[in-house]
Amino acid sequence: MDMRLASVLILTGLLAAPHAYAAEFAPEPSGNADAIGKKRLYRSQTSLYRILALPRYALELPWYPAKRFLDFSERTDLFARATDLFYFNEAKTSGWFPKFSSGESSGGAGLSLFHHDLFKKKHQANISFSYAAEDEFFGRAAYTVDPTPDSSYYLKVESDYIRDRDIEIYTTPTPSGGPILGAKTLRSDRRSYAFTSLRGKLTAGKKMSKTVRMAAFVRGARSKAGHGAQGFAPVPTNAPGFGESVGMAGGGMELIWDFRNDPVRPFYGCLVQAHAEALGSGDSTAAGDRFAYVGHSLTAEHYFPLYDPHRTLVFRHSLRRVDPIGDKRIPFYDLPRLDENHLLRSFERNRFQDRGALSFNMEYRYPIWVTWDAFFFFDGGQSFEHYSDLHGPDFRFSEGLGIRMMSKDKLLFVTQYAHGREGGRFQVLLGQAF
Repeated sequence: MDMRLASVLILTGLLAAPHAYAAEFAPEPSGNADAIGKKRLYRSQTSLYRILALPRYALELPWYPAKRFLDFSERTDLFARATDLFYFNEAKTSGWFPKFSSGESSGGAGLSLFHHDLFKKKHQANISFSYAAEDEFFGRAAYTVDPTPDSSYYLKVESDYIRDRDIEIYTTPTPSGGPILGAKTLRSDRRSYAFTSLRGKLTAGKKMSKTVRMAAFVRGARSKAGHGAQGFAPVPTNAPGFGESVGMAGGGMELIWDFRNDPVRPFYGCLVQAHAEALGSGDSTAAGDRFAYVGHSLTAEHYFPLYDPHRTLVFRHSLRRVDPIGDKRIPFYDLPRLDENHLLRSFERNRFQDRGALSFNMEYRYPIWVTWDAFFFFDGGQSFEHYSDLHGPDFRFSEGLGIRMMSKDKLLFVTQYAHGREGGRFQVLLGQAF
């Protein structure tokens, strides 16, 4: 079953060949509304097309007030003047942004500082943090050297620090006391644990061709999970890694095959990513436990342009899996997950965790301004222990909409709302699901 799923994902990625037609980013608009509309190149000017497009105009009515406001902002340069508050220089290569979501950390507020042209060589440095409440902190730092016309090599150094007294996990104990995770859990099975972790990763790679990158990485972490906030049931004490300080180190390889026409705002092509790693603890913990596992993931994204330039239908599917090495164990907090930050966007943080996670996603992206896209999405996925556990009725689904704002070469932020069988989630992110 493992090989069949992997083969399907790879073959589907190969079918999404690049299309022959392309459209460049619209130049910075100026002048009246008619001139702005023509420079966007978002729609045909032929009479036949206008007649055929009449039903579509009704679907565009909800966006009409926003589009009129954006036309006004372009004519007055309103948006550029407002965003100047977030930059430290005229070239807009360094600055700051408020931070309202922080991945694995709890929802809070913070700050992100960046510089994307260090030493005048396009090196990138980013530092961010968020703070939700007492003893709930998330910090991240990264330094990146991307490939250039003079060098095909790239490098990235990154580190994370997490300190959170109330991390969610959804689990029920078995009669023997062990935890039940994954798709069989209910929202009422929420439990809590405190977690502290310091992680680091070094990635070095080479751009093998215009479309292929290959990299090797090493990473390590020192983590400890313990009793969480009051008011929630505790995690079963025999959950692997609970109550112990666990150090893990290892490395792996990754391959990126990118046929998209643009990395920030693609509207045709495909992206395939394969990842494999092995990690282990050098010594036994105080309780005599040893931890070691192998993990792999395979992800494919396909971008299909619709009639108008920059209107894109995106399909994504992903498989992530970890397995213990020999009789070693896997820390429960390292298990793959599906939640609001991992492609099941209407479900709470850490809602589903298990040895494997399979997801399917679809987005329709629709330009509403030169650097703004609206999008509608649909997510589906299931976490599982064994491949035989994959079962249609156990899949969970989310749907929603959002807006993504970008510059010509960087995604700046995303706002989105998702709804599913357990309610809705609203997020403001300095990134996107994919």
